[in-house]
Amino acid sequence: MRILEKEKLMKGITWCIVIGLILAIIPLIALAPFAHSCADDYSYGYALHNLLVESNPSVLEMLNTVIKNTYEYYITWQGTYSSIFLMSIQPAVYSEKLYIIVPFIMIGSMIASIFIFMKVLLTTLLKAKWYHVVSLSAVVSCLTLEYVSSPVESFFWFNSGVHYTIMFSCMLLLISCIIKLYSAEKIKAKYIFLAIILEIMVGGGNYITLLVTFILLSLFIGREIYVEWIKKKNFRAGRMYVYCVLYLIYVLAAVVNMIAPGNQKRKSLFAGLSISESIITSMKAGILAIDFCTTIIIILSLVVLIPIIWDMLEGSKYQFRYPALVVLISFGIFSSMYAPLYYSFGLLAAPGRAVNIIIEAYYILIVMNLIYILGWLKKNVIQIKEKIELNKLVYYGFSAVVILLGTMALGNKEQLNSYVGFQTLISGEGQTYHREVMERIEMLNNPDISEVELKPFTCKPKLLFMSDITEDITDYKNQACALYYGKEAVKLEEE
Repeated sequence: MRILEKEKLMKGITWCIVIGLILAIIPLIALAPFAHSCADDYSYGYALHNLLVESNPSVLEMLNTVIKNTYEYYITWQGTYSSIFLMSIQPAVYSEKLYIIVPFIMIGSMIASIFIFMKVLLTTLLKAKWYHVVSLSAVVSCLTLEYVSSPVESFFWFNSGVHYTIMFSCMLLLISCIIKLYSAEKIKAKYIFLAIILEIMVGGGNYITLLVTFILLSLFIGREIYVEWIKKKNFRAGRMYVYCVLYLIYVLAAVVNMIAPGNQKRKSLFAGLSISESIITSMKAGILAIDFCTTIIIILSLVVLIPIIWDMLEGSKYQFRYPALVVLISFGIFSSMYAPLYYSFGLLAAPGRAVNIIIEAYYILIVMNLIYILGWLKKNVIQIKEKIELNKLVYYGFSAVVILLGTMALGNKEQLNSYVGFQTLISGEGQTYHREVMERIEMLNNPDISEVELKPFTCKPKLLFMSDITEDITDYKNQACALYYGKEAVKLEEE
């Protein structure tokens, strides 16, 4: 009976957390109709957009245009071929009305990848039950939704969302595939095929996820080589060859990205640090970032998870032998995410879209480390006798922390992206921004106007407004907008 009562309690806690996640999602999704393309959406999307406007192309003609556009950017600007390919087919190239799907894609991919990663990892290694997985996944998802530094770049702007949010999600899915391959009794072709597709995606994406994935795959393949080939002398381990082939495919995909002629041209525009300087500086940045991210809200969120994790560990046979090593590796992985930024841009402030996935990684890593440390304590230090009744303690403790957490979050409600989204809706800012964008698009689509002068926005909602053209017709954003709409020049009215 006691087991049934505890399970009922855990499920109750889980549903409370899920409700919290749903409430966090609603205001953000409600803003979807007011999301619009801008800036780099035009730069990368104009080739396909103009083809669709000028003719009724076949699928092969559209694919050919996108591939040519990807190659052009590959040799002139950056090597991130999979990101560029997706940027080139942003929804607005077909119709601006389709841009409504962007927040659904970005928020959906982020949450889905977190849930899938957590499910695969926790059920495979720890035999976790569904409510454990859902609770932990929902908390990580909720924290990410609420506290990413630039939500417009994560969820409402396709260009940066594809390059960072989607690629980070692909990385989580790739790791999940590797875990499935590792844990399965027999190698399944579907996981190999999916892993290859995801490796090409991540290998051709941003350099933060590229590097982190390389580190994780290298640690995995290094461990397997040591265990199977060096320690066990098992050279007939068939799956080892599968791992090695997958590793080589990823390295090849990443190398194709890194050797792009456009990378050197782009890097010449910035005073990037050397490799050694980037590593040292990223370690320092990692320490500062942990200090910055570990707020009282985050600490209380982890406290909420303790009874759930403790219950999850009941059925686990995993030994959790190396907590210090896990913490050290986690810090190394987290800090390494800053290295590509310092190498490429030097000491310039990191763009919000890059910081967003670093914050998401922090939440995932801190929960993983909490699980490992609690597992080590449970296996090696703390022994709670069966006769001790914990249900009431857990219930009241959980309730108190949730109340405190909610009070503190509402006290700093301006930091909550959901609250900002709610305010954007009820204040009418989202509707005003949408109306002004549509007025601009009507002018830009007017064939009788070749040189367009647009009024400045009177409203720039934090979650919806990313960037705008300027009064200078030579600004790259102005030129991209002009190319996209087939105009000789586009500029902003002088105020």
